[in-house]
Amino acid sequence: MPTFKQIIVLGNCQARPVATYLNEMTGGVSQYTPLIAHLSNSEQEADDFRILDAADLILTQPIEDTFKASHLATSLLKMRYPNNVITWPNLFFIGQTPDIISLRDELGKVINGPLESYQSAGVVNCWQNGMNADQAIEFLRNELPFPADVLKKAIVLSWENLSTRESQLDVRITDFIESRIERERLFFTFNHPSSRLLIEISERLCRVCDVPVIKPLISEFFEEPLGRLTAPTTKCLADLLGFKFPYTDACKGIEIKFEKKFIVNGNRKIYSFNDFVHSTYMALDHQLKKDQPVSSTPFFAGLQ
Repeated sequence: MPTFKQIIVLGNCQARPVATYLNEMTGGVSQYTPLIAHLSNSEQEADDFRILDAADLILTQPIEDTFKASHLATSLLKMRYPNNVITWPNLFFIGQTPDIISLRDELGKVINGPLESYQSAGVVNCWQNGMNADQAIEFLRNELPFPADVLKKAIVLSWENLSTRESQLDVRITDFIESRIERERLFFTFNHPSSRLLIEISERLCRVCDVPVIKPLISEFFEEPLGRLTAPTTKCLADLLGFKFPYTDACKGIEIKFEKKFIVNGNRKIYSFNDFVHSTYMALDHQLKKDQPVSSTPFFAGLQ
């Protein structure tokens, strides 16, 4: 069994909790340190390499050559550190929150709301099509936000993308997601997985690295590290997705205030579905015109 003293966990916001879980479950034999890719840039190249050069092993999510901090690209790391790079997937899947998106205007500015940078595509679509907030609430409580075939197609595409991405990696996770997607909460938004999924990916990293798990972990040991925001789930949507676990159309977000042209984030807040829709409408009115071009991540068919 190899001995690794310093291990870097490189990736997006998921890297930090994964490093925490790895430190806990391996009993402190090795030190797992997160390196958050999107907080880096070309000016930090020397500092990043000082950290990476000192590592015995690098656990990285796939990073493209075109990434803003291109020195962290997986292809370059594999050349610089041959046999010392293990790849694990970016946990990005819309299967439990298919209408949650990040929305931008034609200039690339993120449109914020009660879920910060996330929006409900269903609410946005109602707003674009001239429904008032009360009409949107009535519609979304009794109907799917988009036709079932549109939602199912989007989920299948997201699943295929995840499966394709992980096929080239050292660690895979789709089998676990597929077996539990209807039975357990695995995602709060498309890129914010639950601790249950993060712990599983951590255990699989241990197996690939041949590092024993000294303390098996369960999600009840921790607060949800990426659960600061949770999307609403209506009964119509839950029925379509086949959920067999507790859900609610209330959601956890932030209080928003309007100051001139800007939205100022306030304290954390649990919204009823009515309040969520009304707050989203106010936020959209403050930032967009109904006929203004927008784009979304993930791309969502049906939005203008």
